Amino acid sequence: MLIKGKHAILEALRQKQPILTIILSSQSDSDKRVADIEALATRRGIPVEYIRPDQFKHRFKEENTQHAVARLRSIDLLPFKTIIDNADHYQRVVVLDHIEDPFNFGAIIRTCATQGVDAIVYPKNRNATLSSGVHKASSGALYHVPLSCVSNISQSLMQLSKAGFWIYGSDSHAATKLADISVQTPFVLVMGNEHKGVSQSVRKQLHDVVKVEMCGKLDSLNVSVAAGILLYTFNRKVDAC
Repeated sequence: MLIKGKHAILEALRQKQPILTIILSSQSDSDKRVADIEALATRRGIPVEYIRPDQFKHRFKEENTQHAVARLRSIDLLPFKTIIDNADHYQRVVVLDHIEDPFNFGAIIRTCATQGVDAIVYPKNRNATLSSGVHKASSGALYHVPLSCVSNISQSLMQLSKAGFWIYGSDSHAATKLADISVQTPFVLVMGNEHKGVSQSVRKQLHDVVKVEMCGKLDSLNVSVAAGILLYTFNRKVDAC
């Protein structure tokens, strides 16, 4: 995975993210941020490589690199069976029902990191992949929340239910208000697709469906914003934060 841009690399170094190497174009060696990158990288023992501008352009065709990229260690995914077999250690799990936008995926990961979520489960297909865009949107949080990738969300929810998890979902047309919901642990919170919401096959696995009440002129929220509201409220109800 790559981080693009001097500012993003500096932030990753300050957060002590698992950077393997930093590659800079010699064209940018007079930039003060490059000196800061070198100093922080040297302190952490991270190699910094300078290459000619034409070589850099040939190797990294992505836009908005600012002549600087960093390679990150790949994410070690959590085996789904680990969650099933250790419900006591995974009390709060978020399951994503095909989140397509990398920004939304990353923003949800960041939200989960701030709300103490123990694991995020996402599908192998028809979901945003772990990319530099997801990394940027998560502000590096994808290295702080265990991620598990599964083939079938509905079947995974069925297994979680059998393991003792209570499965919650959200819908603007649900009868139960968020303020009135009773939250049991260990719980799973399912966040639906940006356009279609929770799919029918997944809806059949839900134990409770809750709605976030609106009082403005719009009747829907961005999925990452909704995740933040739901998780904050769930935590308050189970005294987790």
